[in-house]
Amino acid sequence: MTRASLQTSFSDISRASWCARSWWLGTYRGLRLIKEPVSGPLPFGSRYHLVLEHARKADREYDPDWLQDKWTELSEHEWDYIRTKWGITERSDRELKEHRMGHAMLGAYPQWLEETNHEALWEHLDAEHQYGQWIPVKMPDGRQVDMLLRGKSDVRERRRSDGAVFIRDDKTAGDLSPNTQDKQERSVQGPLYLWLEMLEAPSDQWSAGISYTMHRKVMHTARATPPFFARIDVQIGAERMKAAKRNIIAKISRVVTMGEQLDDGQPPDLVAPYTVGWWCNSCPFKAPCDLMQRGYKNGAAEMLDTLFEVGDPFERYEQDMEAVDNML
Repeated sequence: MTRASLQTSFSDISRASWCARSWWLGTYRGLRLIKEPVSGPLPFGSRYHLVLEHARKADREYDPDWLQDKWTELSEHEWDYIRTKWGITERSDRELKEHRMGHAMLGAYPQWLEETNHEALWEHLDAEHQYGQWIPVKMPDGRQVDMLLRGKSDVRERRRSDGAVFIRDDKTAGDLSPNTQDKQERSVQGPLYLWLEMLEAPSDQWSAGISYTMHRKVMHTARATPPFFARIDVQIGAERMKAAKRNIIAKISRVVTMGEQLDDGQPPDLVAPYTVGWWCNSCPFKAPCDLMQRGYKNGAAEMLDTLFEVGDPFERYEQDMEAVDNML
């Protein structure tokens, strides 16, 4: 099996569940765009997370001026890189709008932390904690396969009232509707991360659940109406955890099976068929995938060779934190 086939993560098993073809191209083959997009939900979310990550390491999460300065600094750093490498002479309207929006969101975030009395309720433990545990996966044929399950928390916190430890994860979202919050609360991400936390936590630690800090993507103009942020605390009991583990193992088992079938030379279009859904809009393989489905396999292969390169799909879990510091 390939190196990628021996490890997985929440985002990886989610990708495999949504569209097996995207998993085949992005994880199994390790393909990524040579010219990464600089605007859109994923680039914006990554940039936003990076600023918050650095703020927590520098103990400046409550400083709006510092957050906004770092946002501008990071944006300028990326723009200089893109301008030099790709020869793009001006930013698009979408990039400029996203820059203003992120600047406004980060400026308002510390005030929300203070208004919700966050520091009095929660004790900060650490930020950007990386998880990696070998999980025994029972396959449908009775075999056991060990899979490295990866994860990376944004923050680990202890609730001051009772000592319960929660993993906190930041999410940028288009809205904070009950439907959006309900989907996040029911996500398997929480149990998966809590499972990893429990596997490496000391025996006397109460690993209770996951908290999602929702950051609404809005410009914060005079016409904008709150709420702009929300916190969802999800305490996960034993029965929910048991059910979640079975679900996670089932999804990992599917990933293992696809990897083994591809290793054996079975046709990718039979092992990993594509599925149309909302995820297609942000999928980097949308164009070559469309060519494949229209029967232009040679054109799709040429596009994959020209526009994509091979990388490590799990690089973010191994990135040296000093490299993050050097970006800012």
